[in-house]
Parts: sequence; structure tokens; C-alpha cells
Amino acid sequence: MTALLLAVALAAAPDTLQFVGKDLQLEVAPPRVESPAIRIDGVLDEPEWENAATLSGFSQYEPLEGIPASESTEVRILYSGEAIYFGIKAFDSQPHLILARLGERDRSVFGDDWVRIILDTFDDQRQGYVFYVNPLGIQTDGLWMEGYTRQGSRTSSVPIDFSPDFIWDSDGRLTSRGWEAEIRIPYVSLRFRPAPVQNWGLNVAREVKRRGFKQSWAPLTRNVASTLAQSGRLVGLRDLRPKRLVELNPVTTGKRLGQVADGR
Repeated sequence: MTALLLAVALAAAPDTLQFVGKDLQLEVAPPRVESPAIRIDGVLDEPEWENAATLSGFSQYEPLEGIPASESTEVRILYSGEAIYFGIKAFDSQPHLILARLGERDRSVFGDDWVRIILDTFDDQRQGYVFYVNPLGIQTDGLWMEGYTRQGSRTSSVPIDFSPDFIWDSDGRLTSRGWEAEIRIPYVSLRFRPAPVQNWGLNVAREVKRRGFKQSWAPLTRNVASTLAQSGRLVGLRDLRPKRLVELNPVTTGKRLGQVADGR
């Protein structure tokens, strides 16, 4: 009898790793996995993804606010002592119409379908790191700065400075149900407070380019001026150590001295 009651209780217990944005389940405590064996290849087949925190329940914010998303999206999250990982499942009822092209870095956001991750690592609602991927894993990144205006921009109204290029890994692929992508962001690319427990602002958005529909996990509205103020949060990130980034750019120069002999 005791075993039966325990089974019933477990079946009725909520899944604490499921976070539905439209239901305002916006406080996400992702699992920590030491040395995850995740290969960034756009295939979410590693067992770690099965136990990751899952974001779902996206809602549209353009062109209409608050209605259910036209295409469903799931984003899985886990972290280790070295990096944070995102696994994306972008479902599409017409996968043959997905816009996905190989191209230059920082350009895929303008012509392709995309998913965007914003990390406000200081949780101050002023500035956040931005990471976009298109369905083939092509990267676009930058800094979201509230109040920032891009000079001479005719392609985007979002307050993003696209000039920084961070170090991170991504890959994606088209599937019969839409597209998938994997992302690994090492902490060497992020700045955050040296605290034993971290809380970061988080939001994930997606655009289905052919329709012009944009959706987000934490609901967005134009009635609030700040986008970062409408974010959810990653909570309970523990034992993360800021790292210093050192880049080495080797340069080689050459010089040849001599004379032309016999016209050769």
C-alpha cells in the first residue's frame, strides 16, 4: 500500500524542470552537470538533454501580442563549471519553407529564421549578451543595451551592438519537424559577479521569417519600454568563476632579397 501511494504521489508531482512561459513560470533552476559529453553538432541525442530544464509555452509579440505562438519551440538548458548549454527544438508545420542559408557571421539574423538568447549576467536589466543562431547554426552575436540606438541602421530596430564577436560554439540542422540547434557558451566569453550563487536574466525569442511572426518565452509587450525588464531568470547557478580572456594573434612577415638571373 505504501509503495502504491508513493507511486501516485510521484505521478501527481509537477515536473520541476518544465518552465512554461505563457503561464509565467519564469524562474528557471537548470541542472548542473559536471563534464557533460555533449557534442555541438545540432543533434540533441545526448542523455544530458533528457534531464535538462526545458522552456516552452512561447507567446507571440509581433505583429500581435499575447496570442499563442504560430509554431511551438522548446529550449533545453544545463550548465557545467566551464560553460552553459542550450538545446533548441524549433518545430515547424511547413519545414520545407524554413529560411536557412550559409552566410557571413552577424548577417543571418536579417534574412533567415532564427532563435535568440539574451543573458543578463548582472541581472540589472540594463545590458545583456545576445546570441542568435539560424537553422544551420550560423552565429550572430552582440550586446543588448537598453536605450542604445544603432547609427544609420535600416535593417533592425533592436538596441544591439553587433560589433563584438564572442567565443562560443553552435551548430544546427533542418529536420522533418522543423530545425534543431545546439549552443555552448563558455564563461570566458561572459562577465558576471564573483558570487557563490548567480542569478541571471534570461529570455529566448524566435522569428519565423516567412510569416514575420516573432515569439518569446517570457512574454513581451510594447507597453513596457525595457525588454530586459520583461525577462525571466536563471536562478541558483553555483560555483561559477569569472575567467580572463587572452587572445593570441600570431603575425608572420617575410622578406626576400636577391637579383633576377637569366630573366627568371
